Amino acid sequence: MHAARESHLIKTTRLKGHELGHSTIKFTAVILFALFGFVPKADAQQTNIHWTKLPGAATEIDVGADGTAWIIGAKKINGNDFSIHRWNGKIWQGMPGWATRIAVDPKGNAWIINSGHEIWRWTGKKWNRMPGLANDIDIGANGTVWIVGTNEAVYKWTGKKWALGTKGKRGRIAVGPKGTP
Repeated sequence: MHAARESHLIKTTRLKGHELGHSTIKFTAVILFALFGFVPKADAQQTNIHWTKLPGAATEIDVGADGTAWIIGAKKINGNDFSIHRWNGKIWQGMPGWATRIAVDPKGNAWIINSGHEIWRWTGKKWNRMPGLANDIDIGANGTVWIVGTNEAVYKWTGKKWALGTKGKRGRIAVGPKGTP
């Protein structure tokens, strides 16, 4: 099995009697991958997390509920944006486009935000521009997509448009497995 396929970033993981939610695991994975190139993988019972070193460096990582891993690379391209890569089991495959934020849906398709705050969704073949502008994005294991808009309010994707979730100032967003931010 591939390290990315064995990782359980989206699911809640039990480690030494403590619940570690998606946000904690994702944050830890982003820091460890960005600094050292390590990604977590759990055993079948999800009782132990082991770290596997992968090649490359990233500013952000996310893994869909299906185990597909995507990163925002550490190499700047197109001004303040970075390269996009998907783990193919052996290497980080370069993908078209550039971004600053990334989230992966349960089917393994990435949603990105670029430095112009544009939101894009990977269809499996190409990027589709989504409506609105955002500063951050995350997706629950159930497929619920949330963003922090450029006005710093939180919005939920309805399938056709962004519906206001909460007003107020938010910088980043993390979504739990059941789709709750």
